[in-house]
Amino acid sequence: FRVGQSRTRRRKEGALPAPSPTMAPTVEPALIPALLELTAHQRTAVWLVHACDWSYAEVAEAMGLGPSTIGTHVTRGLEQLRRILEVETNA
Repeated sequence: FRVGQSRTRRRKEGALPAPSPTMAPTVEPALIPALLELTAHQRTAVWLVHACDWSYAEVAEAMGLGPSTIGTHVTRGLEQLRRILEVETNA
C-alpha cells in the first residue's frame, strides 16, 4: 500500500533550483555533522523549511505527515542543533 501511495503522490516539479557551482553557500563547518545527529524526519524537516524555504504544509505533503508534526520536528531539530553547536538563545 505504501509503495503504491508513494508512487501516485504528486511530486513538486521545479521546487528546488538546479545546482550550480556559483550557488555554493557559506555554511558553518560544524553544521553538517550536527545535522547528521538529528533523526531523519527532523533533518529533512529542518532542511526543507530553513534551507529550501518550503512551508510546513509543503513539507507535510512531501513527507506524508501533518503540518503540526512537521512543526514539532522542526522545533525539536532546531533545539538539538542549538545544543550540539552550543548556540545560546535569548529566550
